[in-house]
Amino acid sequence: RGVAREAAMVRWLSSFTNKSKAYFVLRLFPSMAGVLGEAALATRGFSQWLLLCSQVPLVQLEAVAEAAHEAFAALFAHHPLREAKPSPSSSAEERKEEAEMEGDLERVFEAYVSKSLALYPEGGTPYRAFAGAVLAMAKRDDLRARVLLSCATRLADLAADLEAKVPASGLTREASALRKLLFGLMNVVPTHLLNDLLHLYESFVRASTGWGEQGKGQGQGEAAGREGKAGWLR
Repeated sequence: RGVAREAAMVRWLSSFTNKSKAYFVLRLFPSMAGVLGEAALATRGFSQWLLLCSQVPLVQLEAVAEAAHEAFAALFAHHPLREAKPSPSSSAEERKEEAEMEGDLERVFEAYVSKSLALYPEGGTPYRAFAGAVLAMAKRDDLRARVLLSCATRLADLAADLEAKVPASGLTREASALRKLLFGLMNVVPTHLLNDLLHLYESFVRASTGWGEQGKGQGQGEAAGREGKAGWLR
């Protein structure tokens, strides 16, 4: 049923007239998000429609996709979090009822980050709008550490993948932008999550520099650490 609904949404978005309607709704949504509350995700299929609109290869209009990312930022800033449910024990239960996930903002955020990074940068994900949406979610006092750390790990992994392709791909600037977003998270996350984020960043640095490897002299290890750390911070 979810696949059929997505296919219907894709067909609807193929019309230029409908894209114009979508753009109007998306531009209007940020001003309404604060008063809608839970009603936004309670609308069946809304988060799925919003995710489709954010994909440049699908909508073929950058203005529509950027407006969708800005709508996500408003959604993440204003929609209340729902109490977490235990993970389903089987795939049948996991797919049992799509409506159960409609109001789960953390699941929506994870799906949004995954799809947006899959399309960054060649797929057209607008960096500024995407970063704004991520930071809007990261500011929340009620955000769980698991969700924040998963997002940070995805950002770091993609930055490393892009850097591994340099210079052939010429994506140094795009990788650096992801690194800046990673450190931007530290400026906005609530204090009770800051320590978890710092520990995660330390693990990234250790992994990229070989800190803690046995057999290295102290001076050699410190020099390698400084060099690798500088590379990770770029």
